[in-house]
Amino acid sequence: MKTIDERDTHKRRLLDGLEGLAHPLPQIRAQCAKILGDIGDSDALEALKRVSLSESNILCKTEMIRAAVALEKRLGLGNGESPLLEGASP
Repeated sequence: MKTIDERDTHKRRLLDGLEGLAHPLPQIRAQCAKILGDIGDSDALEALKRVSLSESNILCKTEMIRAAVALEKRLGLGNGESPLLEGASP
């Protein structure tokens, strides 16, 4: 069981990650997406999906998609594959 301090730290990291998806620097957006993929919840998943649709930086967009797929898998949703990659040849 997590202590109150651990829950508060987790909440803060989650909020920071969500806010960071709108940061002007692509490196920050990509890192925040990665963090959300590791610790996020269903709200983070929806945010990742939403912002990835309008992301213009290909590296950020890729990290957002990776994070969303990892989060879906961790939350037991979806099939663990990106719908953008379905039917793509290896």
